[in-house]
Amino acid sequence: MSSWRLPSGGRLIERGQTLDFAFNGRPLQGLQGDTLASALLANGQMLLSRSFKYHRPRGLLGAGWEEPNAFLGLSVPRQEPNVLATTEPLVQGLHAHSQRGWPSLQWDVMAVADALHRWLPAGFYYKAFKSPAWAWPWFERALRHAAGMGQVPEKAPADAGHERRFAHADVLVVGAGLSGLWAAWALAEAGARVVLADDAPQPGGRWLDRPAGHAMDGWIALAQQALDAHPLVRRWSCTQVVAQHDHGLFVAVDRSQPGRERIWKLRARHVLLATGQIERPLLFPDNDRPGVMLAGAVSSYLQRWGVAPGRRMVLATNNDAAWTTALDAHDAGLQVLAVADLRPQVHPELLAQAQARGLSAHLGARVGGVRGRAQLRAVSLVDSDGRVQWYEADLLAVSGGWSSALALHAQAGGANRYDAQLHGMVPVGGGLVRCIGTAAGPQDTPACMDSAVQGVAQVAQALGLRLKPPPLPQAPPELGGCSALGLHVGCRGKVFVDLASDVTLDDLVLAHREGYEATEHLKRYTALGMGPDQGRTSSVHGAVLMAGLRGLDAGALGPTRLRPPYTPVPFAAIAGADPGLLIRPMRRTPITPWHEQAGAVMYESGQNWRRPGYYPRPGESMAQAVERECRACREAVGLYDSSPLGKFEVTGPDAIALLEQVYTCRVSDLKPGRGRYAVMLREDGRVFDDGTVFRLDEHRWWITTTTGQALAVHAWLESVRQVHFQGRLQVFVTPVSEQWAALVVCGPRARQLLAACGCSVPLEKVDFPFMAWRDGQLAGQAVRLFRVSFTGELSFEIHLPARRAPALWQTLAQAGASLGLEVMGSEANHVLRVEKGFISVGHEVDGCVNPLDLGLAWAVRMDKEDFIGKRSLQRDLARPQGRAQLVGLLVEAGQPPLEEGAQILREGLDLASARAAPLASAGFVTASVWSPSLGRAVALALLEDGRERHGQNVRVTAAATKGLSLRSATVVAPVFVDSEGGRMRV
Repeated sequence: MSSWRLPSGGRLIERGQTLDFAFNGRPLQGLQGDTLASALLANGQMLLSRSFKYHRPRGLLGAGWEEPNAFLGLSVPRQEPNVLATTEPLVQGLHAHSQRGWPSLQWDVMAVADALHRWLPAGFYYKAFKSPAWAWPWFERALRHAAGMGQVPEKAPADAGHERRFAHADVLVVGAGLSGLWAAWALAEAGARVVLADDAPQPGGRWLDRPAGHAMDGWIALAQQALDAHPLVRRWSCTQVVAQHDHGLFVAVDRSQPGRERIWKLRARHVLLATGQIERPLLFPDNDRPGVMLAGAVSSYLQRWGVAPGRRMVLATNNDAAWTTALDAHDAGLQVLAVADLRPQVHPELLAQAQARGLSAHLGARVGGVRGRAQLRAVSLVDSDGRVQWYEADLLAVSGGWSSALALHAQAGGANRYDAQLHGMVPVGGGLVRCIGTAAGPQDTPACMDSAVQGVAQVAQALGLRLKPPPLPQAPPELGGCSALGLHVGCRGKVFVDLASDVTLDDLVLAHREGYEATEHLKRYTALGMGPDQGRTSSVHGAVLMAGLRGLDAGALGPTRLRPPYTPVPFAAIAGADPGLLIRPMRRTPITPWHEQAGAVMYESGQNWRRPGYYPRPGESMAQAVERECRACREAVGLYDSSPLGKFEVTGPDAIALLEQVYTCRVSDLKPGRGRYAVMLREDGRVFDDGTVFRLDEHRWWITTTTGQALAVHAWLESVRQVHFQGRLQVFVTPVSEQWAALVVCGPRARQLLAACGCSVPLEKVDFPFMAWRDGQLAGQAVRLFRVSFTGELSFEIHLPARRAPALWQTLAQAGASLGLEVMGSEANHVLRVEKGFISVGHEVDGCVNPLDLGLAWAVRMDKEDFIGKRSLQRDLARPQGRAQLVGLLVEAGQPPLEEGAQILREGLDLASARAAPLASAGFVTASVWSPSLGRAVALALLEDGRERHGQNVRVTAAATKGLSLRSATVVAPVFVDSEGGRMRV
């Protein structure tokens, strides 16, 4: 054999179509249908990368998504890091490069870490770099540079062309091996809508790793033809289901066009997982050398792509299935030097087939070690008597058994167990997701098809369908014996358990010695299973080895939980057709263009609204601009864009029942034209949101919420309506936040401004009292006027259709110029509400306080029959001591504001004693501003038993040049301006 490409064979390649590509600048050629990995092998490129931690030479271990080493970077046809070579299709002109190795892949300076491995055990960075603390950022950069996980492209592609699609099916079948093909066929014939998803370009599963022309080829072609022609079947090739979520939601990635992946979101009533099994490697010293490859991967490269991964091969295994690789390799022209099996006895048929081909079989033998660094050169086998024999080989095919591919099963909440016969993990239980074929545990074809028949029957029964089963594939029983994991701890050299993260057996022993014995702790301490391969070839080994170190049975622990996505998904695919700002569109009010033109400093507000923070004049600082805006509101008139405010119309004869249930106040006694401040609670009695509720007429209500909670409130109202009341109420909740703009005119001259704009509504207090609303005309526009205030001043909130808001805003701004009007941003609004002691969700409402803590007892009617959170409030009333309560804080005149989030120390503590105290904080600062009205800094805070501590001095933390310092403040009532509220009610 003069070339690494075999003279014949290769199910997936087209020998007449050559493709030019390059690796690390070296020009190479491959064939249409190759993966990047198979094309590199065909060119004799065995060294592909350097390892994560020790920078050891690494080649291919697998042929699919189980591969832990071959993560490469692409520069052409797209810029993308961490591309898995075994799954990346070869295209004309592709340029790939290794991501680790400096100055080159062959000669890597960082390989010195391998020689220093004794000083670089698992978790060494936790111990070595704890101090000095100031140096950690430097250490972090150095470690990240050494790890070398690729570089993010500097520029996004001009037109990625990613799509998001949606689908529904009665049954989702994952995997197009024999079991998956037959299950999809049978259910479609019974009348079910079926989606068949498989990550390979052709159906057949593991049968693609058999020589062409076997008995199953005809049946696979027949099934494929039937499925493609069936009107109820959608067959997705090159599509991998990567995630399973609640209520039958599955996420799949169509990789038929790399770089233009398509995300599918699929709802399925039932799921059959025919995901197959994952082969595990054997453990022996230096088991990571290029040339050590899974036996199943060797078969894949031989049969799918017609590539010989080596010329002189040794097979080492502990199971029957791997012997097929040695037989097929011999038939393909490779020189098979030896077949070593850890078991003292194997099935006589295997020995007979090996003997017929002249292969040397060694029973009870194990791999003692290997030679070669960048390329395997020799393999030693140790027999049961301890005799060592070396073989000059460039390929060592290994197989340490199989485990079911259970990622989606685990994501669905399915359990698994250690199978004593398979010596791997198999699924337990059914439900929405059922495993069939080898994913269910069996390895021989008849048993696999039996599991498929059972799974299909259960799904058909659940769907109420009558089966018309198609013909089953006929195959003789296959050998599937497997021994327990063979491991010899006393051997010299590094035994790698997880190649992706460079986790060795010594690391596991260290983790056990230091108490990290649970598999989840082991994972986080050593990084076992945390690599991009998610431990597909290592997690079972890690669990079995840790169980052995703890003296437990092999299956006592089990692997860590597998989380979505099953395989890496490009961020560009997740973004889909909405890259950049479109992935989370910035929401703009109708007045945003005016704000930007006026020079406002724009902020991102709750729910991604773009709104003005303040309007600086030339040469004016932020503090000066905010003070100017605040003084205008207190002394003249201000104009504020409150359009992002959450707004809902609640209609129906049962609207009162819904609102009485979600609000703490009483609403049933409100007359049309009147409203109230209202608070919503969670079930635990904690404040969820606050706003206003107004009655429009007998069965129509207008409610407002905070900007950041608008979507959550909508979901909560619908949940109460549909779940709490079980859909019995005749009520509709319609969100209109974006359909209606809200403009706020506030300040002593607010009435004068509205009158100057031709307001048709009588504005005096006797005609239009506080917390009332009126329909009317303003500047020729139909509007709704609401007497509410978030600044503590006379305020009118003007609601009108969004498209008409810009014209009215312009009119108000122009008419107010002679009245001293200033346009206000959210910074001034924040200062004004702090001066007035009004609460804000996200500041005072932190998820732990109830309305009584915030001084809102007047907004809670405990005499109501019921409201959400009432029982929890009764519990809090029974034990009020020690609760954090809203207070005000005054610092000494002339001192700067306190820091928001600063901690208030308990009485008698200083910084030194606070660091040693288990509970040093008695509260924290929720909001802190410079008050133009008082000419000094003021703050709001949540303080334990705060209302009993008015007049006391407290010590508040503050940032200092080194560490923290303490500042003094006086506890006062949380209202600094107009404590009686006369200004807003005038």
